[in-house]
Amino acid sequence: MNTEAYDNYAVYLRNQRHRYDKGLPSSHRPEDMVYWERNAEDLAWFLSDSDGDLTASAIEWAKTLFSFMDSHGGKIPSQKSKDRTEKVLGRKLSKMRTNKKNNKEGWPIYGSELLKLSKKRGYLDVFNRTDLTKVAMARAEELFEWMDSHESKTPSAVSKDTVEKALGSKLSTMRDIKKNNKRGWLIYGSKLMKLAKKRGYPAVFNRVDLTREALEWAEELFLWMNSHEDRAPSTVSKDHVEKSLGNKLSTMREKKKNNKDGWPLYGPKLLKLAKKRGYTDVFNTRGA
Repeated sequence: MNTEAYDNYAVYLRNQRHRYDKGLPSSHRPEDMVYWERNAEDLAWFLSDSDGDLTASAIEWAKTLFSFMDSHGGKIPSQKSKDRTEKVLGRKLSKMRTNKKNNKEGWPIYGSELLKLSKKRGYLDVFNRTDLTKVAMARAEELFEWMDSHESKTPSAVSKDTVEKALGSKLSTMRDIKKNNKRGWLIYGSKLMKLAKKRGYPAVFNRVDLTREALEWAEELFLWMNSHEDRAPSTVSKDHVEKSLGNKLSTMREKKKNNKDGWPLYGPKLLKLAKKRGYTDVFNTRGA
């Protein structure tokens, strides 16, 4: 019987023994005790009727886990390790993470105590199925590398490029998490902000003020038009600045025409500014 099947059967038999002790129908047999000859801890768990005993056993195991991590630079034990001690700890940790995720088996009994202890020992996310900090930092590095290679541009969640679109979507989610201080931000937020500052993108996780961004872009557009005889920038220009402004203007005209995306939010202010600067029809599509 493999380890997982053994553990599952252990839970089943323990429940059956409880039913037997209470005079309820069960499949408990005294010979089932042989399954708990593997080690004393398992046997004590099987014989225990006390939630307190379960909690005490879980805490003792957690202390062993944290002592291992303390002596290995915070490393999480691997269940694939050739070292028997690490392998056993890793296997048990994997099962405990599953119990936490599904809130099953003994987790409703001792889970809160384990989380309290893990926080005290400095391993707040150790019982999460994935290492949230590690995943978040890896995604941030991927984001910053992309921005470095695209003139510090923030990736768009509506881009036709699959890589940019994926990064943009993840960034949008992360901004919401930061704004609401929810989910994993309490765990890895400070490290992400530190990394963002180090890489030169200190405000990248701030939720963008769409109205302010649109007005700032419009000011840039009108300044360009003022210096080019009031001509609207072309999307096919060989000049990088003009082409960029032209593409953005074309997109903004479509937003106005269809009244979609951010136009209902900032459209009236853009039209007011356009009128003030003398470009009343600049956001109209041709023929409109």
